[in-house]
Amino acid sequence: MAGAVQVDITPPPNVVSTWGYGGPNSKPVARGALDPLYAHILYMKVQNGTAFAWVDLDCGRTPGIPTQNQIRQHVINVVPHVAFSATHTHSGPYFLDDYPDAVLPGWEEEMMHRIEKGIGDAAKRAEAVQLKFTYGSAVIGYNRRLVHPDGSVTMLAGIDGNRDSSANGPIDPTFAVLRIDAENGEPIAIIVNATAHPVIRKEREMFSADYPGVVRNIVENGFPSHPVCLFLQGAAGDINPQRPLHMKTEEDGVEQLGRFLGEKALAAARTAPPCDGTVSPTIEVLEDTVISDARWPNADFSKVFAAYKGYVDHMAPHSVLPLIAILLNHQIGWVSFPGELFVQLQTYFRAHSPLRDVLFAGYSNGYFGYFPTIEAAATGGYGANNIMAAVPPGTGEALVNRALIDLDRLLGRLRNTPALPSGQSYNSTWISH
Repeated sequence: MAGAVQVDITPPPNVVSTWGYGGPNSKPVARGALDPLYAHILYMKVQNGTAFAWVDLDCGRTPGIPTQNQIRQHVINVVPHVAFSATHTHSGPYFLDDYPDAVLPGWEEEMMHRIEKGIGDAAKRAEAVQLKFTYGSAVIGYNRRLVHPDGSVTMLAGIDGNRDSSANGPIDPTFAVLRIDAENGEPIAIIVNATAHPVIRKEREMFSADYPGVVRNIVENGFPSHPVCLFLQGAAGDINPQRPLHMKTEEDGVEQLGRFLGEKALAAARTAPPCDGTVSPTIEVLEDTVISDARWPNADFSKVFAAYKGYVDHMAPHSVLPLIAILLNHQIGWVSFPGELFVQLQTYFRAHSPLRDVLFAGYSNGYFGYFPTIEAAATGGYGANNIMAAVPPGTGEALVNRALIDLDRLLGRLRNTPALPSGQSYNSTWISH
C-alpha cells in the first residue's frame, strides 16, 4: 500500500536566508522564490506489518534532528518510521540544528505543520500498489577535485559542456528509478535517485529547487496520473553539476540540465520492469547509528561557529550518525546517510550490495558535513581535509559498511548464533553454554 502528496514549503519573503552560499551574516534574507520549494512525501505500509513515511525536501539539508523528532512524535499514531532527505539545492532555506530555548522560527514552524499534515494526507491516500525498478545512465556531473601527479589537489568549479579534460576524478552516471503503480497501472509516485550538486543557480537572494525541480516536473507531467516525484540526491560530496554547453543564463542552465536528466528518467520510468509479483509484500525498517569521534578535537572553532552556524553545528567531541535501512519485498534496498558522502562510497556500496536494486540517499536525517574516502582525506581539497570534513577518515567507509550489514540483517543473511559442525543443531545444552 502506498500514498503520496506534494506540499508547498516555500518560506515567505524576507524572513530567512538561502542555505548554500555562506552563513546568515554573509548575505541578506531571500526576497522571494524563482520557483516553489516542496516537500514530496511518500507513505508505504503492508497489511499486518510496518509502515514508513519518506519526506524529501527542496532544501540544502534537512532540518535539525530535534525538529525531525518533533514531527516523528506528532505523527507516531499514523506511522512508526519517518525519514527525511534533502535534494541539496543550495537555494533552499537556512536551517540550524538547534535554536535558543528550542523555539523554531515562524516559517520553520509552519513548514513542520505542513509536513505533518502531508504525512497524514499521504497515509489516507494509501492504496494497493505494484513496484517497478530500473537503472539508467546520464552524465550530469564532474568530480570537482583534480588530483595532480604530485598528490596536490585543485578544486574545479563551473565546468561547461561535456566532461572537461582537466576533471579526472571518479563520477557516477548511474541513476535509479523506483516506480510505484496503482492497480490501474498508472504511477502514483516515482523516485529518481541521481548524483550532482544542485548549484547551477548562484542567486543568493531567491529560493529555487534548481535542476531537481525541472526533473520532477518532466517526470510528473509525463504520465496522465501526474505522479508525485521524489528526487533523492546520492553521494554528491565531490560532484558538481555540468553546466550545459552554450547555456545563456543560469535559468537556461537549470532548464537544460534538468530536462536532460528528466527525459532520461522519464524514459526509464516508462519501461521499468515489474518486480517479482510472486513475492509476498513486506516492508522492513532498521534504524541504526554509528558513533564518530571528532576529527579536529583540539582546534578552536568558536569564530567559525559564529560565522557558519548551520554548516558546522554537527562538530562535537562525539557524533551520533543516524542510518536508516529499508527493505521492500526482500527485493529493493533503500538506505540513508546523514551528509555529503564522496561518490566512490556510493559506487562501492552498489557493487557490494546483497541486492541488485538499491536507492542511496545522502543528505538524510541530519547534516554532519562531508564524508570523504580515506584516500581523499589524505590528499585533501574542499570537503576532504577542511573544517567541513569534521569526522575522522574512514567514517564514510564505516557508514557504508554498516548500511551493507543492516541490509544483510534485514535479509536474514547474518545469524545471531554461530554456525555448528555439519549434522549438529542447537538445543537447550548449546543455548545454555
